[in-house]
Amino acid sequence: MPLITKIFVSIAGLLHVVFFLMESVFFMNEKIYTRFRFETLEQAEIVQSFAYNQGWYNLFLAIAAFIGVFGATKLKPNVANTLAMYACFSMLGAALVLITSSIEMARAAVIQGMPPLIAIVTFFVFKSKQEQ
Repeated sequence: MPLITKIFVSIAGLLHVVFFLMESVFFMNEKIYTRFRFETLEQAEIVQSFAYNQGWYNLFLAIAAFIGVFGATKLKPNVANTLAMYACFSMLGAALVLITSSIEMARAAVIQGMPPLIAIVTFFVFKSKQEQ
């Protein structure tokens, strides 16, 4: 896996660790739940279990990305690459779903989707150049 791809897979993974912390650990903090467009504590309490679940989902994607990047020395290269790319495609897909759910979430979708998109593009561009 090219170094530039590893960097962007890692950035995507780190962002998803941050999302995990926001959704599963600190969600009931007013500064956090208002970032998710909930205005009151009562609104946040209603969706807290969904946020908790979503946070863990994000952590699992981050773990897959990190294993793909840092586990490459222990895994076969194709296994590591597949794991990292699957995590990135899932992250990018989630960003696309986010923006289609509400155009007001475009900024969040770009933050979520740009690092995995760059990782995917660099992986396939540099992979095809290595095969030539």
